[in-house]
Amino acid sequence: MEKLLSQVEKYILYTLVFLLPFFIPSISTNAFVIPKLALLAGLIGIVLLVKAVKIILTGKLDFFVSNYDLPVFLVAASYVLSTYLRTPNKMEAILLPGAATIIVGGALLFYLINQLTGEEKKNLGLVLFSGGVIFSLLTLLSFAGVLDKIPQLPAYIRAKGFTPEGGFLPGAIFLGSILPIGVGLFLSEKEKVRKILLGIAAAILVFGLGVSIYNLIPGRPFAPRFPSISFSWSIAVDALKESPIFGVGPGNYITAFNRFRPLSYNQTDLWAIKFATASNFYFTLLTEAGMLGFAGIVLTLLTFYKNAKREIKEQRLVNWGFA
Repeated sequence: MEKLLSQVEKYILYTLVFLLPFFIPSISTNAFVIPKLALLAGLIGIVLLVKAVKIILTGKLDFFVSNYDLPVFLVAASYVLSTYLRTPNKMEAILLPGAATIIVGGALLFYLINQLTGEEKKNLGLVLFSGGVIFSLLTLLSFAGVLDKIPQLPAYIRAKGFTPEGGFLPGAIFLGSILPIGVGLFLSEKEKVRKILLGIAAAILVFGLGVSIYNLIPGRPFAPRFPSISFSWSIAVDALKESPIFGVGPGNYITAFNRFRPLSYNQTDLWAIKFATASNFYFTLLTEAGMLGFAGIVLTLLTFYKNAKREIKEQRLVNWGFA
């Protein structure tokens, strides 16, 4: 029974990682956010339930730790506390835009994936890469105008500039993030047919990434606009003056923007636009989750730097014949 439950956990995680990038059914008014949040919360909830049943049946709890556990916990805890203590509209933090649900769900997903074995994590990488290829294929079909010619599809899928993330910027970030996984899988594969298939899949992903980047070029119709770094910093500082530890609350950036934007902003060509995020994720997190959330991010970056430095040193020792 324990082995069966472990298999169920594993395949639910595989399903979640595979579907999440392009899961956009028309079950809500916002097909790009709410369905993904529902899938994330629902499948993680099922995995935790299965894990609880396994603990009850076996009477033991195995938990593998990593150097990133504390930083991830700090970021997730900051969003939970900020949602509870600061956010005036809890539904915005949880459902739309759902920043708290995304961060907490991502943290739980990190801990669950960390419980997999090395081979299972490698298979999960292949599953994630496969989902990214489908994501890229949908982006390419939309860019080529193919999806627009299928009347049975929902209007938001046939819309010009469609991507499964609802924009080319998040699409480019996602595809760029998983491209190294595809390259690693391709280089490590020994079987010829699988290597060819992985090469074709990687090419599809590269083309999708290229289309996404092309549409981000300033002057293109779908090129994003953000407030400048100076404006974002000014808003973050004023928000921290009011609530330094917990920020203004997840999903509440637009309120901070309306309250704390400098008067000089009204002299720009964006004066009539209200932004729901800063110019970058770090200033958005600092504004919404305060110093507690920012401390988690800083600790994450320091841990990454420390681990990378150690691995580079170990690799040099191997190359020099000392290990």
